[in-house]
Amino acid sequence: RLTVTTAALESIQITPAVVSLAKGNSQQYTAMGFYSDETSRELTQEVSWRSSAIAVATISEQGMAVGVDVGETIISAVKDGVISNRVNLIVNEAVLESIIISPVNASIIKGSTLQHAATGIYSDGTSQELTQEVSWRSSDTSIAIISEVGVAIGVDVGSSTITAVKDGILSNDGRLTVIAISEPVNYFVSVKPKHSVIFVGGEQQFEAELVYDDGSREILPNSRVMWNSSAFNIATITNTGRAKGIVDGGTRIQATLVDNVNVWGETTLSVINVQSLFAYTINVTGGVVLNYGDRLGLTVTGLYSLSNGGFVDLTYTSIWTSSDHNVIRMEGPVAYAVGFGSATITATYEGRVSSVELTVR
Repeated sequence: RLTVTTAALESIQITPAVVSLAKGNSQQYTAMGFYSDETSRELTQEVSWRSSAIAVATISEQGMAVGVDVGETIISAVKDGVISNRVNLIVNEAVLESIIISPVNASIIKGSTLQHAATGIYSDGTSQELTQEVSWRSSDTSIAIISEVGVAIGVDVGSSTITAVKDGILSNDGRLTVIAISEPVNYFVSVKPKHSVIFVGGEQQFEAELVYDDGSREILPNSRVMWNSSAFNIATITNTGRAKGIVDGGTRIQATLVDNVNVWGETTLSVINVQSLFAYTINVTGGVVLNYGDRLGLTVTGLYSLSNGGFVDLTYTSIWTSSDHNVIRMEGPVAYAVGFGSATITATYEGRVSSVELTVR
């Protein structure tokens, strides 16, 4: 009697054989299985993938390897006890993938200057300040010229496109408009909040408004304002007025009218290390007893300077929780009384904790 069995897997071949990729980038591997009946088929999603040094590169169940750190590792695959060939994967330093310049839309008076900044985004997701490393370009040097360190000078009335390039990577476009000197105006720009403080990694939303001689005020939409930070290495700011602390230090946040760069306002922003936080306290206005159906907005502040009583508002950067969601439901810093009883409300920020007990009757 002759018994015929299913063809057995005899070998596994994975490709590519040698790969060199930048930290943060990925590489797809393929596995082919060769059987005793001389047939073959793809086994990429059936094998178990292995990396000999996961600190250098990891590999998913689908054969996608990702460079984690600089070094070398061996990639292999196994199925039904059959081990594949071993291939080398070399991970190199992260490479520059994109460049972002700011501001992206600015106006200056003929003869005046404006500092531009360039930030590089790398393959591993990190960013680096490149203002003095890129090559700056102005599309129309009869309108504006720009120096090696990103300082643009308005030469004549008109518009020019500002770009930066490094290692063959071209930045986004920045539009620079040069205007003539404007007539005197009866208003100025006010920036809020004044003299604020954030922690490294924290954010602050700024707002600009026009204040007229008669005392009336007008909130300015982002389309009418150019935002700038005097020290981008300390704090960056988006074109919507949201600043982010990079390292400890101080900067000036400036808002300038797009249609008249003679009109601008500024305030200071301090960036401090979270280790400077001495106290972290929830503030309750109106008492700790609520009626069913009420809602209560809570705030939390940190004391960062004992010498001058410096406080920072951490209300919206803290994480808020309730010990009993059936009594108090938290939506950010707002407490909603949804049941009868008591619940402990806790705010946390970078390891700091503050709590208060609220009662619903």
